Formats: sequence, structure tokens, C-alpha cells
Amino acid sequence: MTAAFSQPAFHAYGLVEGNGVLLAYITLYHIADELEIINIAVHPDARQQGLGGCLLDYALREETKLGILAMFLEVRTSNTPAIRLYERAGFRLAGRRRSYYTAPVEDGLVYEKRL
Repeated sequence: MTAAFSQPAFHAYGLVEGNGVLLAYITLYHIADELEIINIAVHPDARQQGLGGCLLDYALREETKLGILAMFLEVRTSNTPAIRLYERAGFRLAGRRRSYYTAPVEDGLVYEKRL
């Protein structure tokens, strides 16, 4: 994981509480004019407070300054809260990857957002 942070194409943003507890983070991979959202997570005790949406909006605004024209991500079909978050942010369903996830096996939905 440490090697990823040294890659110029890898970006990460986080929200940290005053006591140093990480409340939410997003990791992104930026190549040319495309961006892939690798992961976004919110601490279980901080969910349902809009932190994921705020962090996603901030990261997308910052990355857009770098010339991004398209953004992509995959999400489990059962992850309804994340799907709602991405769709509110303007992502649209672009495809399905059968059995993309393991433990448990589940399809992945591919979302994209064009700028």
C-alpha cells in the first residue's frame, strides 16, 4: 500500500476529526484525462452525516482542475448507499462485470461520469 502513495498518478483525500481519527477517505488513480475512483469509505460511527458526499464532491472538484474529462468506478450491486451517492454526483451506469467481487461473489457495476 505504501508504494501506491508514492505514485504521481495516485491521489488520496481524507477527513480527520480534531482528535486525529480518520472519518472518511477517498483514493483515486489519475491517468491522462481519466480518473478512476479506487475506494471511498466512511467510518461506521460517522455514516449518514453526508461526509461521503462532501468528500466525493471535494475530490472531484480538485481532480477536475487537472484536466479530467471522464471518471470511472466499480461498485457492488448490493451497495445501495454508494450507488445513490454516485448517482447523485452525476455518475451513470455504464456496464456490469459479472462475478467481479469475491467473498461473497457479486457482480460489479461500472459507473462513469463525463465532463
